[in-house]
Formats: sequence, structure tokens, C-alpha cells
Amino acid sequence: MLAVAKETLPAAGPEVSGPATAVLPAGSPVRAPDSPAPTGAPAGVAGEADLERLMYLGRMVSAVSHELGNRLTSVLGFAELAAQAADADTTPRLLAKMNAYAENLRVLVESLSGFSSSRLAAREEYDPALLARQAVELAGCTAKTLGVRVVFHRKGDLPRVQVVVGETRLGLFMCLDVLARDLAATGVRDAHLLVEIRKAPHGGVQLVFRPSEPCKGKGSVSAVLARAGKVLSAQGVYLKCFEREEGASEVVAEFSREVCLDDS
Repeated sequence: MLAVAKETLPAAGPEVSGPATAVLPAGSPVRAPDSPAPTGAPAGVAGEADLERLMYLGRMVSAVSHELGNRLTSVLGFAELAAQAADADTTPRLLAKMNAYAENLRVLVESLSGFSSSRLAAREEYDPALLARQAVELAGCTAKTLGVRVVFHRKGDLPRVQVVVGETRLGLFMCLDVLARDLAATGVRDAHLLVEIRKAPHGGVQLVFRPSEPCKGKGSVSAVLARAGKVLSAQGVYLKCFEREEGASEVVAEFSREVCLDDS
């Protein structure tokens, strides 16, 4: 079944609660693996940003391939049961389950689109909620193996955005992945990461990440979030960290008004 479930998040005020403790630095776009190396770089040697990008892409593909295999096995199992079903009531139920799993497969495969070299520099008009859900789907595959639930919720109507889809999704995946791994390190049962996308009070779109437990490895988490911030800031998406009263951090990825279309 899907690793992502819909769940209503705690009510949020018009602004993100708590004082801002850190604003992650903006930076330049991460260079695509097949783009020219910076001046002075040895030929054939990938930069640090390239290697990290490939590491996260590899982690993503590994987890997704495992999840695809699990879901495909379920579809084939239901198909076999449907073929052997003797009564008229059982077959429709099995077919409905097959359709549900097939739809899950479609969504997961769609989440892997946009990473080809031909699309790495092209900005596209896109639904930010769909983009966020795809990032959550991908991160949910890795989080599932760690025993962490990722819960996604969309709040209200949102303007469409114009970004490089693959790079934006990768930056969001990096945020989700490091937060899920930090939650797993706490050892708390039923640890979960709440993800809410909503329209920002002053315009733009906010994607809020709320871990259920306080951050365990603040240094390593901050380092990865800073690098994810460089990927996202090139798309007009900026990260901020906030401390909540109960001790857990809250990370906000905000799509600026400049990349939002028809944002009134």
C-alpha cells in the first residue's frame, strides 16, 4: 500500500510558529552531471555537488526499485487470486485492489520523471501540490524501510509554479530524507513526519515539514538542509528553520511569489 497517508495536521496560524533560528543560505544551481565542469576543474572529475546529487539520486532509485517490486508482486498476486476465484463477489474486490495498486505504481513511476538531462535546465509550469506529493512518495519509500511514516496534507487552493521540476523535487527529497533518517535515529516508535503544503499569508506557497520528535543530529541535519537549500534556491524556493516550543524543529520550504503564476 502507499507509504503516504492523508491526515489533518494540527491547525496552523497565518505565520509559522516560533522564532526563526536559522535561514539557510541561498546558492547557485547544482550543475547537471553532463554539463561543463567549472573553469579550472580537472577533466572528467565530478564536483562535490555532482557527487552528492548522484548519491541522493542513487538512494532514491534504490528505495523506489524495492518498493516497485513489492507493489508489482501484490498486483500479480491479486491477479492470480482473481483467476482462481470461484464466486462472483470475490473477483470484483480483487480487481479493485489490483486497480488501487496499479494506480500507486503509476504515481510512483511518475514521481521519477524530470531527471533526464534534457529537462534539468527547462522550467515548467507545474502544480506545487503534485510536486510535493511526488517528493513525499519518493521519500516515503526510504522512510518506510526506516520505520518512519511520512504524512502529506494539502491545505486550500494553490497557484501553479514555474520551476525545473526534477531539481526542485530532488531538493525536497533531500529535506525529507535527512529528516526521516534523523527521526529514525531517535529510536521512538511511530515516529512520523508531517508535511503540509499551503498558500503563504504574504503570497507564494509554503511547504512545512514537522518532525514528531526533536532533532537528534542537528549538525548533520543542518548541513544537508543547507545543501538542499542551494538546490532549491536556484528554483526560487527558500528554506527556513524554526524551533517549536516542544523542542522539535520545523522546516519551511517557501516558493517565492516570483515563481508562482497567477498568485493574487
